[in-house]
Amino acid sequence: MNLLRRCTTWLREHPAAVRWPLGLLVLGAVFAFNREAFLNLRTRSVDWRFASAAVLLTVASILLTHVRWFLLVWALDFPFRLGEAIRIGFLGYLFNYIGPGAVGGDLVKALMIARRQPLRRAVAAATVLLDRLIGLIALMILGAVVSWLMRHEMTAPVFETVRVVFTTGAVAGTLGLGILLLPRAGTARWITETVSRLPIVGHLAAEFSASAALYQSRPKVPVSAVLLSLVSHMLMMTAFYCCGRAIAGDRIAGDGVVPGYLEHLVFLPPAQLAGLIPLLPGGIGALEGALEYFYRISGAVEGDGFLTGLAYRVVTIVIGVIAAAFCLGRREEIEAALHSSPDEAPEAAPESPAAGTPPADSHIQQVSAQPGELFPAP
Repeated sequence: MNLLRRCTTWLREHPAAVRWPLGLLVLGAVFAFNREAFLNLRTRSVDWRFASAAVLLTVASILLTHVRWFLLVWALDFPFRLGEAIRIGFLGYLFNYIGPGAVGGDLVKALMIARRQPLRRAVAAATVLLDRLIGLIALMILGAVVSWLMRHEMTAPVFETVRVVFTTGAVAGTLGLGILLLPRAGTARWITETVSRLPIVGHLAAEFSASAALYQSRPKVPVSAVLLSLVSHMLMMTAFYCCGRAIAGDRIAGDGVVPGYLEHLVFLPPAQLAGLIPLLPGGIGALEGALEYFYRISGAVEGDGFLTGLAYRVVTIVIGVIAAAFCLGRREEIEAALHSSPDEAPEAAPESPAAGTPPADSHIQQVSAQPGELFPAP
């Protein structure tokens, strides 16, 4: 019993001992099933135009997610600049791959923004969760719309399941977002008191519920965040398609050998969901396996789905390396964030808010956007 307890404690303190080996094991298994396709890759002519387009589209998609998060933070009247959101966002992107154990990019982003907002740390950190949820809602909406549009062309049973799951998720997510924007929906006393009793996350949920008034006074912000997410997902899926075309060589997309663009829009949302498995760094292995599965049932050549996922993985690693170089001068800040918690008391008194900025500890305020307020001068 003591041995089991020690093992559990050790794994909790050193989750990287499981996370990366598990990810490599999954990727290795997928590689083993597609070894011949990988070895034959050297005989293909890579279309570098599509490969370059994939890199640019992926960077644009990632930048839009950082802008989306910035809008959500700005709407809560935190002193926060777009440049900070992009820098912290790329740090999070990097930590999706190299984060210690289960500490992924979202947690790093939450810790770093919490350190910048010492009087409302929990709410600041919660914006990262809201950002992730809005991105997921947009993915559900996009997946549902495309799966219905292509329901007569893609009739495999798995696509019927995808259509039902994504439609349900899109409806539930849209209703939840609509409730958040209803006047007093998030600030009703009984809601705040109810969520405050939740174990572990009660305090955080109560604070965020109270802060919902700021989103209600700026309803265009959550709506804009969803629209940005839709564009971001479209760019990301187009990047996947470009990766597929890049490794396809001289074959023509849509001829029954390489899946066409609309087909990619149908099976990429569920493949991206598979890539969100928390135990795998960056979804490594799961994303490639899901793509190979959907490619095969779409009539593609065996191994092309795996190679497409692998090509996209290379694109993200290239971007991650650039982010790593960008983050070299931020080591102390990163280490300080990783050893802190959102509720940790600030070490020093925070700076006085700028003129016109609401008090940092105010949870419910009526606010109005002023010209030039959204993107302040550096």
